[in-house]
Amino acid sequence: MKQVEYYKNLHVQLSDINRRAAEDPAGFVAACEEGYRAQLEAVAAFAGDEGRYDVLLLAGPTSSGKTTTAHKLSEVFRHRGKMAPVVSLDDFFLGIAQYPRKPDGTPDMESVYALDIPLINRCLLELSQNGTALFPQFDFEQSSRKSEWQRITLEKQDILIVEGLHALNPILVEALDQGKILKGYVSTRTKFLDGETEILTPKNMRLIRRMVRDYNFRGHPPLGTISMWDGILEGEEEYIYPFRDNVDFKIDSSLDYEACVFHQYVLPILGPVLEDPLFGEKAREIKAILDAFLDIDHALIPADSLLREFIGN
Repeated sequence: MKQVEYYKNLHVQLSDINRRAAEDPAGFVAACEEGYRAQLEAVAAFAGDEGRYDVLLLAGPTSSGKTTTAHKLSEVFRHRGKMAPVVSLDDFFLGIAQYPRKPDGTPDMESVYALDIPLINRCLLELSQNGTALFPQFDFEQSSRKSEWQRITLEKQDILIVEGLHALNPILVEALDQGKILKGYVSTRTKFLDGETEILTPKNMRLIRRMVRDYNFRGHPPLGTISMWDGILEGEEEYIYPFRDNVDFKIDSSLDYEACVFHQYVLPILGPVLEDPLFGEKAREIKAILDAFLDIDHALIPADSLLREFIGN
């Protein structure tokens, strides 16, 4: 794996987080945001210096911040004089009538075969060969493809960013020159420690993010998110993890201060789940984790922070 020049500390102590949250919360937030951006700058510098990539593939599990990261990478590239439009693999969904089915007969939208794989290859190849191509757009309310397609045009120095759950699956880019593909993986990677004990794992951080986003934007209460969490993790094991180490760079989307903020968002909505006979134990675990972190005023979070993907404006 090629190495970018910036490395984030992937192990942080609870005592250090709480000290910084108490002494200088604004400075703490700013430093964390800068650390995340430094990773993006390093990726863009590497890609720009190499100057031979047509496509950047960016994958990550649920609530990793891959969509925000893709668009922020696009901004960084643009500031460096390199246009980098973003395409979501979600726009290549086949539609509910053509999704593969789970054993119980329900649509399997997590499967790579829920995507129009020949069309993905065709669009990417046409863009690579001709510098322009039409890409589909998906209507999620209707669960079908829109009639209007979007045209994407790249100059020689530009790069296309393709983001999605399955972005690293090789069957999506079989038609391309593999030497012109840059591959990246983004996820929460930081481990939060209290001495030698890991009190907040990367997976639990993503669960916290997912609960807040589901509640804020999808109308799903925490019970629904927690109840399907194990199934989500099983899908990631099958569809993402086999490819995550065959990449050119990894980005840690964790912000060391975020647990200090999520306390304010999660606890007010977690109450009904705490005594649930099936999922109350997990809810109490999340509550205990967040109770260990000092609060930081959410007003200190920048308007363009990755966390806005989950908490909103």
